[in-house]
Amino acid sequence: MVRLGLVIIFMLLPLFVFADETEEQLKSFLRSREVIEQVFFESASKALTKVAREDLDSLVPGLKNLAVKGYLFRVEGFSSSEGDSSKNVNLSLYRAMSVRNYLKDQHDLNLDVFLTGFGGLEERGTKEESRRVDIAIYVQPEAAAALFDDQGTIEIISIK
Repeated sequence: MVRLGLVIIFMLLPLFVFADETEEQLKSFLRSREVIEQVFFESASKALTKVAREDLDSLVPGLKNLAVKGYLFRVEGFSSSEGDSSKNVNLSLYRAMSVRNYLKDQHDLNLDVFLTGFGGLEERGTKEESRRVDIAIYVQPEAAAALFDDQGTIEIISIK
């Protein structure tokens, strides 16, 4: 019986060590976040304004250059805290999708993009400043590549 217990412990030990390494890799990856552009929206709208489209158009050459260097991009949608919180999460996701779709449709920019909708969770400054999409870049060190599957999505890992 003792032998079986030791065998199980030795079999599970690598899983615990890997989990700690994976958590540290994920934390390091998340700390590498740098917002390179913000796109702002009208109240309750997911439509890109003319100014937003112009800003995205000017950003494209830089995005293509960074993509070649191995950066990952995340399109993060936000809303103000006004109104229903579940609707705000959806609205923030739709805003992120508007940016992603514009870059793909207008510039054939097929980058590894992670869409996120935060709703009004990270309100900044005024309500107008909270109605935004952040385009963030992340450094993807070789060690962090294992955190992603072949679809460019991250596995669910809870960080303490």
